Amino acid sequence: MNKLIYESFESTKYITIYLKIISNSLASNRILHKKSHKEYIYYEKHHILPKSLFKEYKDLKTHKWNKSLLTPREHFICHILLMKHYRKLNNKNAYIRMSRALHRLSSDGTHNSKIYTFLKLNLSHTEETKQKISKINTGRKHTDKTKQMWSNQRKGVPKSEECKSNMRKPKSAEHAKNISLCQINIIKVYNAKDELMYCNVDENGVKIKFSELCKLHNLPTILGRSHLNNGRRLYLTKNGEAQAIKNKTIQFKGWYAIKCN
Repeated sequence: MNKLIYESFESTKYITIYLKIISNSLASNRILHKKSHKEYIYYEKHHILPKSLFKEYKDLKTHKWNKSLLTPREHFICHILLMKHYRKLNNKNAYIRMSRALHRLSSDGTHNSKIYTFLKLNLSHTEETKQKISKINTGRKHTDKTKQMWSNQRKGVPKSEECKSNMRKPKSAEHAKNISLCQINIIKVYNAKDELMYCNVDENGVKIKFSELCKLHNLPTILGRSHLNNGRRLYLTKNGEAQAIKNKTIQFKGWYAIKCN
């Protein structure tokens, strides 16, 4: 066990028992398997140094030494011990925080450790119930106040490299396609009379690549470096004056495109 854990607690009989439970859980090398795993045992993650009191060690991915896997009964008892520990030290702020944590576990004070264990191990939603819950939550909108509260809670919390890597990865082929489409610039094509001729976004907001737009309408593509004229991108070919295939009387000299985002 990390030396910092021992240094962070003052000595009481309650913390002695608490640290013994934690030490036993760490010594048994418990693993949090998925339910489908043949060696699955239900454990709950627990912050050894309470996250409400030691916010700097709240992120368990960064501070793995602060995590222990406990059975439901052990978890419940540990919170009782923490509450009694801070009450013994007359630390009112910490006592109130630990009391609230225990209150949430005990379902408003109506459950003891045995009932809590029974409920955690025996109650689970059927697939039908899960579908109903999912249907209820689909499209649910949170208030601006709730969003701001979540934003404030996440501010200053560093993300691990693994978390950042997962955020960058597309979740599916469709997700990857959507990301690619979002990165496409909206480009509008005007003629020499400043009349809008084409746009790579249709009425439904569906984008296509600029090169595909050019092929679709037989427009000359921009070759080499971007040619700028007063901040406007010109359509140029090697000859400088490409003609439209469908109407040879129209020349593209003077046509331009503007990036709109």
